[in-house]
Formats: sequence, structure tokens, C-alpha cells
Amino acid sequence: MAVESIQVDATSIRHPLFAQIHRAMRLGRCIRVLYRSLSNPEAHERLIRLHSLIQAGPRWHIRAYCSKAEAFCDLNLGRISAASASEDAGLPRLDRDVDWHRIVAVRLVPHRDLSAEQVRMVREEYMGGTAATVFNVRAPIAKYLIQSFRAAIDPERERAPEHLLMVYQPEELPAVADIRRL
Repeated sequence: MAVESIQVDATSIRHPLFAQIHRAMRLGRCIRVLYRSLSNPEAHERLIRLHSLIQAGPRWHIRAYCSKAEAFCDLNLGRISAASASEDAGLPRLDRDVDWHRIVAVRLVPHRDLSAEQVRMVREEYMGGTAATVFNVRAPIAKYLIQSFRAAIDPERERAPEHLLMVYQPEELPAVADIRRL
């Protein structure tokens, strides 16, 4: 009997860089990183205090307070090209990350455009025959959960059959859970 998995890790990280990041996280220290983002693709320096690793499908992220963003945010680990120790700059620690400590309920239901027979099949496949499946997750992780299920946030634009599921009452989720910010 063969078992195949498409669970892949697409984040390319050099071991010495990961070791620096992991050490800073474990010790609660600040580090300076060279980071690239879609909004700023040129490598630029950021001072961060990180507290958690997040696996989101094929990519890895770190949850950190970033002095540039002046907020807690998720940084794609594969977009960090260098890291160096930094003096403690008084950046907030994990206990100040209000969104991280906030648990939200993400309720997934069959997409409203499915036929009655398709709804029944999707309920059996994803929900054990019930009307919905609910995941209680940290608010910043909700967007990754929604993405992993390819659940529609806007069922008018995100149609079945490409989206078998949709988020029930997405307007009730906090802004940090917005998948459109990925």
C-alpha cells in the first residue's frame, strides 16, 4: 500500500540563518534582518522581536513585532536573507501581541452556489455530515486556515466549483484574519 503526500515545504532557508533566528526567538531577543516583501522587493533592514514560527501550507512565517511596521506582523521566513544580533530596543514581547492571544472561530460551510446533492457530499467530506465545521484558532492564523481550505470569503466573486467551501459571516472575523492581506 502506497501513501503519497503533497505536503511540501517551499521555504528555502539556510541553516545558519535559521539557527540565528531560532536562537533570538528562544531567548526573546531583538534581531536585525534583511527582508524583502511584495510591497518593497529590495532587501531592507528591519528590527524585529520574534516569538513564534508558523507553518502555513508550503511556507514558513515568523510572528514578530517589527519596528518598521510599528506592529506585530507575520514575516515570510524565506524572504529573510540575513540576520544579526541587536541590542534590546525595548520592542514589545509576546505578551503584548493582543491578536496572537485572541482566539477566533472560523466557521466553514458548503459554498452557497452548490446544488443540494453537492452540499450533502461536501458536508460528508469536510464536516462529518454536519452543517459546518468550526476551527478555533489564533486570529493571525485564521487567514492561513482559510487559504488552506480554499474557502471563499466573497462568494459573489469566488465561485463554486473552484471553492467548495465558504467562510460563514467573514465580516465577523478581525482584520488580522483577512486572507486578502496575504
